[in-house]
Formats: sequence, C-alpha cells, structure tokens
Amino acid sequence: MRKGFTLIELLVVIAIIGILATMILASITGARGRARDAKRHQDIAQIKAALEMYKNDNEVYPVKGSFPTTTWTAMAGALQSGGYMKNVPNDPINSGNYVYTYNSTDGSTYTITYKTENNPNRPDCTGTAAPYTCTITPD
Repeated sequence: MRKGFTLIELLVVIAIIGILATMILASITGARGRARDAKRHQDIAQIKAALEMYKNDNEVYPVKGSFPTTTWTAMAGALQSGGYMKNVPNDPINSGNYVYTYNSTDGSTYTITYKTENNPNRPDCTGTAAPYTCTITPD
C-alpha cells in the first residue's frame, strides 16, 4: 500500500490554490479602489459644506488672489484660516490624474474636479473608462 500523493494530485491542488489566490487578489484590488472613491466623495461633500459656510460669512467663495499659489492651496488656506475646516483633505492618491482641483475666478461660483477609479454612476461624473471625471458646482 502506497502512502502520499501522486504528482498529478499535487499539481491539481496547486492549480486550484493559484486560481483562488488570483480571484482573492483581484477582489482586494477592486475593494481598495472603491474605498478610495468613497473617501473622495466624502472629502468633496465636506469641502462643499465648508465652502457654503465660507460664502454665507463672506458673500463670495474663495478665489486665488494675487499671491503665487494654486487655487486649491488658496481655497484650503481660506477654509482653514477661517475655521471652516481644520484640515482640507487631498485625494487619497494625490498624484498623476488623482488630485482635487478647485477653480473660482470671481467668487460667485466654483468648480471642484476630481477623478475616481471606478464608475460612480453619478450624474456629475463622466467617462467610459478609469479615471472617471467628476465635476462639482454649488447647488
């Protein structure tokens, strides 16, 4: 009577383990992207609320001004110095395509643009493949 496994049996088990590992890794990768997208939507909602509070107090949205900085930095500085937000968040990746941008030329309105890794199925987001572009304006 032989004890142990044949080579074929071992190869079948290794192949099954490999397939399962690939499926698990693919689902984890997708979950991370969805988690970052959820954080992006939450960040933008908080920033949008802070911008509305800023406008209620100042009658305009933050604008870039004359100092050498980006409009995102100017907006973040205005919200932080006014006490509307302790820290203005950046995109979870914050490089390449995945950054938040803010634009307000005269303070009467603004546009926040950000990218998502998965299709958010939202009316303010467009695109046929990642990264999807979302554009937010005041209500």
